Amino acid sequence: MKQTENSPVLPLNNALHIRASRPGDYEQMAVVLNQPGVRRGTLRLPHTRPEEVRSWLERPSDGASSSLPKEAALL
Repeated sequence: MKQTENSPVLPLNNALHIRASRPGDYEQMAVVLNQPGVRRGTLRLPHTRPEEVRSWLERPSDGASSSLPKEAALL
């Protein structure tokens, strides 16, 4: 199907949708952040508690935005 200027953009079923993270994402983010492949090569301490992630998400940032793939909510 040829995309034209007036035709709507339909989301793909297998597409990765990215949205801004929300404070309610803290448990899923803690699971992801505690994976060895995520920590490797960083100075992060292992085993971040979900409460630490929640407080990090609830703090206002200085214009920076953080993103989390929608699929992370399925973990």
